[in-house]
Amino acid sequence: MGCLNDNEASVRNAAASAVSAIARIEVPIHLWNDLVDCLNGIIQDPSVRLEVKVTCVETMRYICEDLDPDDMDPTMANAILMGLLYCLQSTMPPEMRNEAIQALNAALYFGDSFMASSENSNRVLESICSCCSDGNPEIAMNGFICLNVVFDAFYTSLGDAFGALYPVAKQAIASGEATVSIQASLALETLALVEKERSEAGEPAAGYCARFGADLVATLCLKMTQQEEEDGETMTPPIAAATCLGAFCELMGNGMTRGVLMIIEVVPIVWPFVSANIGSSDWHLQEAALMIFGCLLRGPDAAFMAPMVAEAAPMLCSLVLEGSNLAVCDSAAWVLSQVCEGHLAAVPAEQTQRVLETLLAGLDLPPRVSQHLAVAVAAICDYIAAPDATSNLLSPCFQALLEKLTRCAEKTGAANGPLRENAAYALISLIQCAAADCEDLLQAFLEFVLQKAETALAAAGGEQETRFHLQRFYCIVLVSLVQRLGARCERYVDALAEISYKVLASDNASAHTQGILLFSGLVVSCFARSVQFIVGFSSLSHAATPPPLPGEGRGDAQRRPHLSRRHHLSRRHSPHRRRHGRALARPEDAGLRAHPRLRRRPLRLALRLSA
Repeated sequence: MGCLNDNEASVRNAAASAVSAIARIEVPIHLWNDLVDCLNGIIQDPSVRLEVKVTCVETMRYICEDLDPDDMDPTMANAILMGLLYCLQSTMPPEMRNEAIQALNAALYFGDSFMASSENSNRVLESICSCCSDGNPEIAMNGFICLNVVFDAFYTSLGDAFGALYPVAKQAIASGEATVSIQASLALETLALVEKERSEAGEPAAGYCARFGADLVATLCLKMTQQEEEDGETMTPPIAAATCLGAFCELMGNGMTRGVLMIIEVVPIVWPFVSANIGSSDWHLQEAALMIFGCLLRGPDAAFMAPMVAEAAPMLCSLVLEGSNLAVCDSAAWVLSQVCEGHLAAVPAEQTQRVLETLLAGLDLPPRVSQHLAVAVAAICDYIAAPDATSNLLSPCFQALLEKLTRCAEKTGAANGPLRENAAYALISLIQCAAADCEDLLQAFLEFVLQKAETALAAAGGEQETRFHLQRFYCIVLVSLVQRLGARCERYVDALAEISYKVLASDNASAHTQGILLFSGLVVSCFARSVQFIVGFSSLSHAATPPPLPGEGRGDAQRRPHLSRRHHLSRRHSPHRRRHGRALARPEDAGLRAHPRLRRRPLRLALRLSA
């Protein structure tokens, strides 16, 4: 504890970490019950230097980050929260307030008992509101991050305080300070998601979003016109604003939520902007209109949006391929993927062929655009899939889609990550939805992939990550082909079994599960021809899937392969806590949590392969 008073910042920081490490052991067993009282005593001692007081607050944050709720007595948790409220007074130095608001973010994880008191919850909300309106951008940013926790975990404690919080958040969204604007949008997005969840669960909601929605939507739309062309994958204020708008659209829809009339309707507010600017010569206005339209597709029901989708379909196809810049093409592709996922029936029959041609041509565009079109292909496959169909919508372009999706899924490098994963899922969906008139093409494709897999498994040079990715990808495709073709794979059993053997014998642990699934599919589809390989397979699979250690659950090798579907909705904060089934905010991951273009970043959709 004495080292917390050291003159060197590095020593003080190390001491804070050491105290937290000891507390992690001793606090749960009640061996250091006066720890927080000691820290609060130092903080409130007027003779102690400011940097030492800040270090004591930092120590409290570390303690809250390291402990679980059951490890800390409510009395100690209340003492921490009271101490932090003292540090958050507006008269305190900014260094103290900034550290205290970050500590409060972690301490609220233990705040159930403290926040049960309306007096305490009001004090917490007043302190957070004060930080959110602070002129110091870092304090304001951390204030909005902390507000996420309150919205998510203590929604019922908001009461009338939201009336004071909303104007602060609105002003922050409209401000020119990027980090503050982003976190303010994400905080209100969290509020909309919480109210949506409560509505769906039949729980009472105060309707804050409906009360202020009309005013906020206009602010969000304005912010969305301030984007930069090179934004790409980076979280920016316009993208954060679009995220928030998407959540409000999901909540309020076309004016109805679970049969309860909302105070406002989203569409009448934003559609004039969309219709006026979707064809604008100013790309800022045009892309904003596209993003708003895409957000609307997440809210109102399909029947309500059908006329608008039908009207927009031709323009979307044109903008994907011929947009004025990459940002416009990107957003148009994202909107088209949203149409294919939830509103395909609204596309006029005469435009269907044009949509397919756009998807085919668009798969050759930069990955920022083509990743969305791969999602669109997968959505169409899921939409048209029907057992024993003799032909379907994709039959005429089936061969071209096989080739293009394979090329996309084979691409390497970080920039191609989302495209690679989306294309892999789309390819699996395409194989599974193949009609009878495409089975000969599938059989030829099986021969092609077999050759590719053999080459990838024989390769020894090059980058290991690339080689392992290709091995795993080809094996996944073979699994799907065996499932779809069934007995038609009989002539390839020897080659497929050999691939399975080689995968299991390789040092590519990420592909071992696919090797097992491939052989399992062979046994199901061609048992008589596969039974001779079972003995050899058993020894290899046993070596590739060692038993779990005592206390461990099922290992990755025992699970079905998947690319988990993520909307990448996590933000920065340590620790990464969870309440009510959703992750709390972590600002450094802001680009992952909140983008309304839910397909802009890596979209890892479940491969849904069965053994």
